[in-house]
Amino acid sequence: MTASKIKGKLIAPKQIPTVLVSDAGDADFTALLGPGSDCQVIRYNVAVAAPRTVTLGTTGAVKGQTARIVRTSAATGASAVTFAGKSIAVSNWAEAVFDGSAWILSAFGSL
Repeated sequence: MTASKIKGKLIAPKQIPTVLVSDAGDADFTALLGPGSDCQVIRYNVAVAAPRTVTLGTTGAVKGQTARIVRTSAATGASAVTFAGKSIAVSNWAEAVFDGSAWILSAFGSL
């Protein structure tokens, strides 16, 4: 990406966020975000047969990074999927942000 000039002023290029999308399948998931990624999306898109936990690592995480979990309508089953201390129901999502020392739940809703 290169800088542009508009009316003689140097304009910095916009940084395109790096988003990683991972399918968790029917398993626990550990997400490790480092300086090279801005956001990670963890998707549950198959039936969940047992309680599942999504763990967000803090090593290498950068303040302001986000992680989102999406449990689609295909991820049926009565078992819980836990993310940032919240149980995610079928057809719901949640997002957490790294505050510099820990991941905190920042938003959630239905699809």
